[in-house]
Amino acid sequence: MKINRELQDRAISKEISERFKQYRIALPMTRSELLEKSMVSVGTIARFESGNDIGLLNVIM
Repeated sequence: MKINRELQDRAISKEISERFKQYRIALPMTRSELLEKSMVSVGTIARFESGNDIGLLNVIM
């Protein structure tokens, strides 16, 4: 899916989550390995990859 201004916020969030998951798997990197590198809990990573809201600012900070 191409992200553009026509998409709703939820659709953009879902697309970003799916791309993130695909990128992590392609590395390959487990959620646990990502936890060690990012300091974000495995539960938060799982919620994000499932398309749930995680408060993206929490990940960035």
